[in-house]
Amino acid sequence: MTPYHVTLADGRCLALRDDAVAVLNLLAAPQIDTRIVFAIGRRLFEVGGLEPLEAIFDAVTGRLGHDVAAELMMIWMPVIAGEDLAA
Repeated sequence: MTPYHVTLADGRCLALRDDAVAVLNLLAAPQIDTRIVFAIGRRLFEVGGLEPLEAIFDAVTGRLGHDVAAELMMIWMPVIAGEDLAA
């Protein structure tokens, strides 16, 4: 199920549906646009930390499978590590 929102540790509610749908669609495309997926992850991480990334990761795992979720994790690892996307 696509997450509609996530409640952050500080009690704020962050809407996720549009970002989650965008990531799911991007990952289901024949060629993944990693820069857009990375940018969505970075923006969500800056706003809410790991919680929104984990919610979308769970949705990807459930909808597209473990292999695609592993690709998403590879794209988002630099976000979590505080790095920029390599060219």
